Amino acid sequence: MTSTLIHKDSYEQLTSRQVKEVIEYLHQNTTQFNITVKLKHIEFNPKLPQSIYERLNEYTMFTLANFTFSSLKIFDNHIEFETGFGSSNFGSVCSMPYHSIFQLGLEDSILFINPVATIDKVFQKDLQKQRSMNAFKLKGKL
Repeated sequence: MTSTLIHKDSYEQLTSRQVKEVIEYLHQNTTQFNITVKLKHIEFNPKLPQSIYERLNEYTMFTLANFTFSSLKIFDNHIEFETGFGSSNFGSVCSMPYHSIFQLGLEDSILFINPVATIDKVFQKDLQKQRSMNAFKLKGKL
């Protein structure tokens, strides 16, 4: 039951709205907060050098403060902000959909957890598509 519920697009939309609203609230009422996001769903522009990218965790935490906080842009389906990476402070704009944001925090407190970020829906959809294709292949061979 739980698995069926959290895989629905309507649940993803609900949690995405909640993530967006919490981010808007934090952006209006604080000067910094933390975002933990699933790495494979982040777009970097420009792309990070491999030596920096490979040091990031599957779930990476960003502290939005100072310039990074002021660069935050909130869109309907995603957010963007600019930040620096590594000792060279390599600058890149990070773009991430709300469904990929796993956790929002303030100082040492967790304010919001998004379970949808732990589900790889693209993989699930591809797996279902592959199973459907295989069913037709098998049917044709019988």
